[in-house]
Amino acid sequence: MRIRTILLFLLILLLPGCGAVRGFESTADKYESSDQIISLADVDFTIVPDFTYHILLEEKMSAERTKFIRRYVRYDGINDTIAEAQQEAVLPERCQDVNEAKVWLQEHEPEKLVVFPQTFLSDSVQAQWEEAGYDYHIEEAHLISLEGLKKMGAVSRLNEVFVIDEQPEEMVALIEAVEADYLKPAANLQIERELEALPRAFSYHLQLRTFSDPLTEPADLCSTAKIDLLYQIDELGNPLELNFAVSFEDHTQQGSETWLPEARQAGTFTIEMRNALVSQLDLFGVTPANPALAYANVTLKYDGSAEKNRLAERIYIP
Repeated sequence: MRIRTILLFLLILLLPGCGAVRGFESTADKYESSDQIISLADVDFTIVPDFTYHILLEEKMSAERTKFIRRYVRYDGINDTIAEAQQEAVLPERCQDVNEAKVWLQEHEPEKLVVFPQTFLSDSVQAQWEEAGYDYHIEEAHLISLEGLKKMGAVSRLNEVFVIDEQPEEMVALIEAVEADYLKPAANLQIERELEALPRAFSYHLQLRTFSDPLTEPADLCSTAKIDLLYQIDELGNPLELNFAVSFEDHTQQGSETWLPEARQAGTFTIEMRNALVSQLDLFGVTPANPALAYANVTLKYDGSAEKNRLAERIYIP
């Protein structure tokens, strides 16, 4: 899904085409801090720590039609700021419109068309490019998709419906495949497993406990890993209930350097199963830095904790 903006393009005046080259100035980034960054209609973005990305809001000509201008919002996770940014390319004489300006730039100064790193195209820019049949191979290497931004935790609101449309047999096959690849029986590995797959309800519970020595009574508990998934949906796939929780605890209090092979296996399995289920159910988008993602029908939330010997996270619908 691409995003609509409330920007209007005022590119109506007809002026003479590009003339002879008088020189092409390299433009510097221009920042304009503002508390009223123009919002997008179908999505809200947020800062991601240690990651910087851009939203390309519009392309336009200067009033004199001697500059091609790209206007962005920059979400700077390094400096924790949101600001407007602008690129300007000085043109030879006047150009009739944005499309003519870009044709000239592609032929003579293609480096001036390179967008900022990690740029997402607003709906209006995407529509303009598609309508003009614009070949954006120069920009393509620096573009990022909405899905990519969502996975980074950069999206806090989407004007779309969140649904679960996986068939129960698909979920069972996925779980069994991950178990077969990463979970091997061992004498000092205790496995508790429950799985129920119904057309509109699904539950999966797994607990892995590793012990120091299966021959010792009582054996010392080394680690505990838990995975819990529960959801119920209506006939359209709208979730009526969703709770996904994952945790891993080291009971030795000595750190991962001393873990038994079975404890390492349990940790690896927990990570792989967690990632597989998040991907299958599209639970991306909520992170410690972005603990809520509002869809049109539900809001996904995130809780997590990281202690010296225990890690836990939960993705759920309140």
